Amino acid sequence: MLLACKYVEVSVPLMEDFVLIMILNTLQFNMSVPTTYVFMRRFLKAAQSDRKLELLSFFLVELCLVEYEMIKFLPSFIAAAAIYIAQTTLYGVQQWSKTCEWHTSYSEDQLMECSRSIVSYHQKAATGN
Repeated sequence: MLLACKYVEVSVPLMEDFVLIMILNTLQFNMSVPTTYVFMRRFLKAAQSDRKLELLSFFLVELCLVEYEMIKFLPSFIAAAAIYIAQTTLYGVQQWSKTCEWHTSYSEDQLMECSRSIVSYHQKAATGN
């Protein structure tokens, strides 16, 4: 590494740089936080979803991406709320099962505020840019 830097770089790297490289290598450069997509995949499996539920859930999450107000919610919370809304829309009331609650760690009552926001974005989607 020192020889390569002598050829390419102007200054020689410090030993601390090599420690950081070793840490990154150990982590396999996987340093990002989980996004809503990661939680959606897990929660949809728990909800035993079909294609319609998946498509509607992902659509609802995409509506949230451009809304500044949604920053206050965790990605896992948005994913759970989107699946809850999609289940309720497609299959009727009381679709949030104990399995979904266990896998997401969110109860139906906890999801209400976020769900209302997502539903309002969905209602406005037809008139938006």
